[in-house]
Amino acid sequence: MMARRGVVLVGALFALAACGDDDAGMDDGGTDSAIGTDAGPECTADPDCDDGLFCNGAEACVAGACVAGSAIACDDSIECTLDVCDEDLDRCVFAAPDADGDGVRDASCVDGEGMPLGADCDDDDANRFPGNPEVCDVDGHDEDCNLETFGAIDRDGDGYFDARCCNPTEDGTGQTCGLDCDDVRPNVSPAATEACDRVDNDCDGDIDEEVRVAGYVDADRDGFGDFSMPLDSCPGLAGFVPAGGDEDCDDDDRTRNPGQVEICDDVDNDCDETVDESPQVVDWFRDVDGDGFGNAAGGIVRSCTPIAGHSLFGTDCNDAVAGVNPAAAETCNGRDDDCVGGADFEIAPGDFEDDDGDGVADVGCGLPRGIDCDDLDPITAGGSAEACDGRDNDCDGNVDEGAMDTLWYFDGDLDGHGSPANPTRPVLRACRPQPGYVASGGDCDDTDPARNPDEAETCNARDDDCDGSIDERNVCGCAPGLGDCNDDDVCETNTGADRNNCGACGNVCTVGPNARGVSCVAGACTSTGCRLGYEDCDGNAANGCETNVFVDTANCGACGEVCAAPPGTNVDSMRCDGLECDVASCAPGFDDCDGDTGNGCETRIANDPDNCGSCGVACGFGPGGVPIACSSGACNQPCILGSTADCDGDPLNGCETNLGTPEHCNDCGDTCGVGGSCTSLAAGGFVCQVSCAPNTADCDGNPGNGCEAPVSYTSCGCGPTIDCTVANGPASIGTCRGFAPGSAQCERTGCLPGAVDCFGRCVDLDVDPDNCGTCGVSCGGFACNSGMCDCGTRSFCFGVGCVDTDTDPRNCGACGNDCGAGPCVGGTCQLACGPGTADCDLDPFNGCEVGLQTDSANCGQCGRRCPSPTEPLDHVSTGGCSVGNCVYTCAPGWGDCDRAPDSGCEIPITNDPFNCGGCGRACGAGGRCNLSTCDRVSKLAVGEEHTCALRSGPSIVCWGANSFGQLGLPGVPATNVPDLETLVPGFPFDVAVGRYHTCALTDEAGAPRVYCWGHNSNGQVGNGMTGGNVTSPAAVTLPGGFIPVELALGDLHSCVWGETMSGPEVYCWGRGASGELGNGMNPTAQNMPVRVETGPGEALRVGPIRAGGSFTCGPPATPNATIELQCWGANDQGQLGRGTVSAGANRPGATQPFGNGFQPIRLALGRDHACVANGPDLFCWGDNGLSQFDGSGTDRSSPGMTPRPSGTLQSVSAGLDRTCLQFADGVVRCRGDNSSSSGAGALVPGPSTVLTAWERVFELGSATQSLFFGSSAVHQCAQTSAGQVYCWGENQGGRLGIGPIFGNQPPTLVGALTP
Repeated sequence: MMARRGVVLVGALFALAACGDDDAGMDDGGTDSAIGTDAGPECTADPDCDDGLFCNGAEACVAGACVAGSAIACDDSIECTLDVCDEDLDRCVFAAPDADGDGVRDASCVDGEGMPLGADCDDDDANRFPGNPEVCDVDGHDEDCNLETFGAIDRDGDGYFDARCCNPTEDGTGQTCGLDCDDVRPNVSPAATEACDRVDNDCDGDIDEEVRVAGYVDADRDGFGDFSMPLDSCPGLAGFVPAGGDEDCDDDDRTRNPGQVEICDDVDNDCDETVDESPQVVDWFRDVDGDGFGNAAGGIVRSCTPIAGHSLFGTDCNDAVAGVNPAAAETCNGRDDDCVGGADFEIAPGDFEDDDGDGVADVGCGLPRGIDCDDLDPITAGGSAEACDGRDNDCDGNVDEGAMDTLWYFDGDLDGHGSPANPTRPVLRACRPQPGYVASGGDCDDTDPARNPDEAETCNARDDDCDGSIDERNVCGCAPGLGDCNDDDVCETNTGADRNNCGACGNVCTVGPNARGVSCVAGACTSTGCRLGYEDCDGNAANGCETNVFVDTANCGACGEVCAAPPGTNVDSMRCDGLECDVASCAPGFDDCDGDTGNGCETRIANDPDNCGSCGVACGFGPGGVPIACSSGACNQPCILGSTADCDGDPLNGCETNLGTPEHCNDCGDTCGVGGSCTSLAAGGFVCQVSCAPNTADCDGNPGNGCEAPVSYTSCGCGPTIDCTVANGPASIGTCRGFAPGSAQCERTGCLPGAVDCFGRCVDLDVDPDNCGTCGVSCGGFACNSGMCDCGTRSFCFGVGCVDTDTDPRNCGACGNDCGAGPCVGGTCQLACGPGTADCDLDPFNGCEVGLQTDSANCGQCGRRCPSPTEPLDHVSTGGCSVGNCVYTCAPGWGDCDRAPDSGCEIPITNDPFNCGGCGRACGAGGRCNLSTCDRVSKLAVGEEHTCALRSGPSIVCWGANSFGQLGLPGVPATNVPDLETLVPGFPFDVAVGRYHTCALTDEAGAPRVYCWGHNSNGQVGNGMTGGNVTSPAAVTLPGGFIPVELALGDLHSCVWGETMSGPEVYCWGRGASGELGNGMNPTAQNMPVRVETGPGEALRVGPIRAGGSFTCGPPATPNATIELQCWGANDQGQLGRGTVSAGANRPGATQPFGNGFQPIRLALGRDHACVANGPDLFCWGDNGLSQFDGSGTDRSSPGMTPRPSGTLQSVSAGLDRTCLQFADGVVRCRGDNSSSSGAGALVPGPSTVLTAWERVFELGSATQSLFFGSSAVHQCAQTSAGQVYCWGENQGGRLGIGPIFGNQPPTLVGALTP
């Protein structure tokens, strides 16, 4: 037991003093009696003696005097605990020790049941405790007391963690590490298949094992090897050719090889030991740099003889630098010397000059370029800011020095969480844990261990889990009419009115049959409208409007309206007839003849002469006006001679039959037949009429007027008519006749003189093209004259028609010459070959000499050649003919992209930018292909109407509007996809974009140069002239000794940051009216670079700069304790951060200091505002009118801490009145101006024109690696970790690079930049 009682003892002594008599032992100069009279009893009860303290025990009143209590003895009988009496809590406190002061108590200290009283697995190590951030370290240090975590990093996203991230094993004898031996290449992991690419793909310690192929050295790199120099290597590598091809007769001269055509140069070009035989005219490419290689961009001349200044080889990837060409040796200089598609100098087996792609060369390259001390970690490189991650980020030999990434909070109640609002124990920033402090700062009550972010919320009217809400997550249940239907612990759903959660969560109101809609009313689903004729009479919305009120007798016309039969009215049943009740049926012998439902079936139809048998049937009157009687529902009709008769033999209904009908025409049973009519005769009686005379018809069907309609042979029919000569032939003759009412038919009676009946048609054999000369002879589309076809180039054979005597086997060479079973070729009968054979040499003496099923020279047909491994130009490893089809396999590194067997595998897919790694896989404009892999986009630059991309090839591609020449593509008005490369001298390694102009940094033979082009209204191109547009890259002259390193462009000014022997310097040119040039002057235009100076002759020393619309900023050249950026230019909205607002400043000056421990992730400048991410903190200032950085809408003239969403901040980007943050998990959140001309949202897709909070760009997903903005642009771009480029916002002029799509677009893949 380690009892700490010092404080308790002091309190006890104090208590003794407090309880004693004030006068005890003091001589007051009086007598005993005097003492007795002026001193009363000290106490009368124990409470009189209470000193208000706990730890010194309870005081008691004994005989009128206070007696001190016994001090509280705190002892839990556990040897390892610290036992203390806590005066504030009035109780004993027992706790495990915290020897290392990291705020977490020792886990080895256990209670009587063996349960740990702390959580610290190593109380001697202040950098090891639960909750401490685990870092990736090869030393295997466990920071968070969890051996299963080891700071795992998967940079390349292949599902395997970096093998350099380790933790010790449980037994302490080894380490648990990641398995990825190269975490910057997604094609390298234990699950990958070894490929021939000079790296250890499968992490087994061997490179290219079992995949290298045999071949030869190709010293002159002409595609043919020296057989005396065998070599095992990878197809596609420069200086190597696989075995199987012809030998190079001169491997030092690339103009001589077996694949070269002979030209007029007195040299054996094709290696056949003959000079200039059959020489040919070939393409000669202009060779600007004189290195023996040219390219098509420089111009092509066709000639048989060599042309001075030109080369046979047009494969130079940079014809401005002599040291760069396909035959050059790759060196460690950050550029592609040998034109294979990327800088790939191999320092050691599997180790290249920039493995992690961070743009900084490996230290193995040596100074000055080689400063990356960890080339497998993109966040570690010379000059990078140090961070708390266990890595030497800045490559100075020290780890985490000066880094203060983590905030630590004092933990007063020992619950593992501290408070950021403790007035006496402020928040500390440090890289390592501090005594008494913890990394979690979310404790809302640091005096109550039962309230912290790890506690569960309960229904107790207080915030248990410190999330700012009380009794949230529905811990107290939902109020009536509300429900938690999305399981987010919030009663957000009105179950009384939500049709998807009506009455209860998940109860969906569906539109039932015949219902027009449905709603939720008071928690019940209710149909809101019914189709015509339907009603919801049962109130059940599930079955919709179930009642048809047009027919339902229980709900006729409306719900509840019942159709009931009036009593005593002879009604059998009722019906609902369209909203009204009606009689459905009557008793036998009765009917409802007056339509009055009220009196039912009022009429006795059995004997009513006015309604006899049914309503309305009147029997009438007989001869002499005698009424005809009705009996048993039938009229007793009288007989009228010649008009009526008793045809049914029933005496009750009399003479019921009319004899003027076709069924009983003039007598019972005399029918007129189908189509006949019964017509009355003038003399009395009736007669049937059957057919019409020729060329007449009964079209109106009225027998009274007979066949009244005239018809003809060429216009036959009633209504629509036909021409009978169409069916019967143009030379036919005949009539048209009606045989039934309403119709007429053609009757052919013969053919005209001279005409012939061919197959039922009358034709003239002299002119009919379908029967030319003879019935059935067709001219096949040609005319027939005098019985013969005009066959054009074909021949006319009588009785056959037009034939091709060159190919017709029945008329081969002449009419009637039949080849039998053989074919006709060129007018000559050939042999009749059996299946699978052919006479390919047309020699009848050797018969069908070729087997088309297997002959590689005649596969399936004569002359169809299949690729062969013995033909070096075919580039196949296997090949032949099978079942008449060419079957072949391409050699490694080659592809058959034209699908034509005769050309073999014609494309080298290892380096063809249009078929990189496979047919059709294009690298895009300016793209390079190296080892079957396209180069990546390493940077994007965004202007107001155009965008540029820097590819690692290296090359530059620009797209969008070109009205000011900003694309560097003369004669091109605009392009909406990145399909054209902007050609700049040397090797470009940086690109930047202003409002309407562009600049690039290039490497020309080791000398960096600046080139600019585009709008030059203020001299911003820097070529010594002002005004107009510069449509091609123009050189910018910089002073000697200045080495340009990085560009920064504003709207109308340009700057470059670089190095000199004296330190870093900045040069600017262009507009200076607001002080943009930083040289103490305000010229309207400056067309040559001037140095930025803090005073006359005093150069500004800053780190890499960034430019806004009309201002520029840069960090100190070396980190300092407080952050003060140097800024100059416009300040009308406080964008210089100096605490004031002014027109501008023409010299650099410091911003107001902010933060401490300068370690910026990224500095971002928008048009009129600036932001800097310093570790986890975000500081912003300048224009905030559209909530660019907070929701106040108020500008800020000095840097201030800016609230941001939680998460590890990776970078910050700023543009035209907008700001975006990118987090380590790839999520992007933006705020500010979201409007454009179409108002559809240019920043975050949606209708909001201003984003007052950090809104996530969901369309980008969680894989964003880099963001790219422009200070005056209403569009922006992002790049994923896989290298894909997405752009979004306004697409006017094609600035997004996604084609001719107008208006605002969500984040869309720029396909031309992504293979």
